[in-house]
Amino acid sequence: MATPILGRLGERVGKDRALIATLGLLAAGSVLGALAPSLALLIVARVLQGAAGAILPLALGVVRDTTPAARAPGAIGLMATLVGVGGGTGLVLSGPLAEGIAVRWVFWMPAIVAAVTAVIVRLALPRWRIHPAMRAGSDNGRGVDWRGAVLLSATSAGLLLAISEGHAWGWTSPAVLGLLIATPVLATLWVAVERRTPQPLIDVGLLHRHGAGAVHAATVFLGAGMFCRFALLPPFVHTPERLGFGFGADITTTGLLMVPTSVFVLAVGAAGGRIERRIGARAMLAGGLVLLGGSLLLFAWLHTRWWHIALSSATTGVALGLAFGAAANLVIAVAPPDRTATVTAMNAVVRSIGGAMGAQVSAAVLVATATAGHASERGYVIASAVVGAVVVAAAALVRLVPRQPPKGMPDRMPPSTGKPLPVA
Repeated sequence: MATPILGRLGERVGKDRALIATLGLLAAGSVLGALAPSLALLIVARVLQGAAGAILPLALGVVRDTTPAARAPGAIGLMATLVGVGGGTGLVLSGPLAEGIAVRWVFWMPAIVAAVTAVIVRLALPRWRIHPAMRAGSDNGRGVDWRGAVLLSATSAGLLLAISEGHAWGWTSPAVLGLLIATPVLATLWVAVERRTPQPLIDVGLLHRHGAGAVHAATVFLGAGMFCRFALLPPFVHTPERLGFGFGADITTTGLLMVPTSVFVLAVGAAGGRIERRIGARAMLAGGLVLLGGSLLLFAWLHTRWWHIALSSATTGVALGLAFGAAANLVIAVAPPDRTATVTAMNAVVRSIGGAMGAQVSAAVLVATATAGHASERGYVIASAVVGAVVVAAAALVRLVPRQPPKGMPDRMPPSTGKPLPVA
């Protein structure tokens, strides 16, 4: 929920300041998590760490503002795919940190990394100038659209809470039904408020402009497939072999099984610019969805050998390397330069919603098919097959994205001097 708010603040006060503030919140949350003596404080720490979701939109805004137009798509694609690399690296390192040193180092490490990165950002980025369009709009004294922020947060929280707790509370319980009913009402109210606000948190017109709505919808399924994969892999390989499936792996081994994902995300992301020039961002996004769904179907079919898991992880890496960068480029290409951070922040929000849905569907299937208190092999197969098939089918959404930008809109990005935008 902090992602669009911090993204918008970055466009108003400078992306360098917003990046440093975001990294500061991540560091503070990590330190609090490392020192937390109770579950309540640990939850507060995780809330603060959630601000890290704004790092990618802000970074993509920096890239768009400072990179020459010809190089921007490749740079944006690489930046977006580094999310997958970072996630995979974190999973790999968490095992040795937790088992070899102490669990609290799973929090100390990101605190150190965030603090060092904040210093690098301060030294490497020149003082940011506010984009002329934002300067003109900020003179009305309205600042951030807090009404829109509260309504968007309430809408997202209601949906995510209902999805996450549905199987525990009961899908027909008053709490879940109330949340599911309130979500569309709050969403409608949010749209109405944003349309009437002179400087909205999210320009709702940009959410569907020139096929952007189809990209956001495809991103929902991208998040669902990715989080389904990440939700199923650890418990499956942890399962003791005496149950007839699984590998009885420890935390470190589980993390190592994610290495192929990180390697291929980085390799494909680094080549993203060349791939896009050859086949286009639409084809990259469609191909990424097909491969991501295919990796889940492959896991459902082959999962009895270590190399089966590694092959599925590698396929996931290729898929995310293609899809992350393509989705970012497609939504940025139709957004004004002063709204880069907010449109990519919204794309991150819908990916999180899709992720919650994918993880919850997986959990619900595992619970429904459990035997003797343990998840069954059949449950893993069904969850992977169902979500995989849906993600593959979602590739058809890309057909709704026009092949050419609208008339009067640049192909990719506006020309860039390679420097932060000047004051009007």
